[in-house]
Amino acid sequence: MTAPARRDGSVSAAPLVAGLILWDATLEALIDRVAALRDEERRADQGQTREALALERERVQRYCAVRFGIMNGWHWRSHRLFSLSMLAANRARARVGDEAHHVDGELDHPDYFWSGTGPGGRPAALLSHNYGHIRCPDVVPALRRAQHLYRLPRLALAMLTLPRSWYFPGATTAFLIVPAGRLRKAA
Repeated sequence: MTAPARRDGSVSAAPLVAGLILWDATLEALIDRVAALRDEERRADQGQTREALALERERVQRYCAVRFGIMNGWHWRSHRLFSLSMLAANRARARVGDEAHHVDGELDHPDYFWSGTGPGGRPAALLSHNYGHIRCPDVVPALRRAQHLYRLPRLALAMLTLPRSWYFPGATTAFLIVPAGRLRKAA
């Protein structure tokens, strides 16, 4: 998915879902760069070259997460984890019984996005980069279990499949989990 070009040649972000989730050509180009670095890594000899390529790939992956967050009004935080119940309830603090960050490990290579910074920030979205088929059958049961475990209201969370994953392009599928109310407000 590419964003429409403006008259001045710059690119605007294209909405993925009813104007809610933004994605652009720059993000696509960055993901292409991640894929190229992964290919170079596989071909490189062991040692410093391979390590340098891995460090560069990780830097570009972090930039993808930061850019995606900024485009959508969120802040990416690798060190501030939250549970699905915190996301659904818009809570910044964990409660006893909250799982650290995922349900039974089914949400793989997660990226955590917050609305706001500092102590006033709230969980905004969780992005999971899962291996496997595009429908990734493990994710939906994980959401259902979370709803049962945390006694969440029905349809408290919504899941969207993004066009591409920046974790391992071509091998992983990116699933964005957001509070369902966010989707209903703009729809």
